[in-house]
Amino acid sequence: MSKFKVGDRVKLVGHPHAIGTVFALFDDDGIITIDVDNNGLYNYYTDVLELIEEDKQGIKEYEHYKYSYKGIKLDPYRILDIYKITCPAQQHAIKKLLRAGNSVKELKQDITEVIDTLKRKLEMLEEDSDNS
Repeated sequence: MSKFKVGDRVKLVGHPHAIGTVFALFDDDGIITIDVDNNGLYNYYTDVLELIEEDKQGIKEYEHYKYSYKGIKLDPYRILDIYKITCPAQQHAIKKLLRAGNSVKELKQDITEVIDTLKRKLEMLEEDSDNS
């Protein structure tokens, strides 16, 4: 079982500015996917990451993750977990759609990136069916 969970803030050991949020867990391989502050998804082995113990007064709260429903923090990570979506391409597309136009990028750019992500997923499905 991983020492991390989806939504944890982590940093790359020896690189204090390489900070991100756990996006997906792949315990079988000891690999997790990190969303590096909304600049992309990267895979790392768990042994090169460490948990950031956040001081609530010293760390900016991320307003875009402050949605709640019936007392449960309802953010993209919770939704992905509830629906058991483990495919990184689907996770990326869903997260972008949930936040589309409400972050740093404009709505059109977010939607274009979602379409590109899903087109690549379709290509992968075709590649897999051609090889079976």
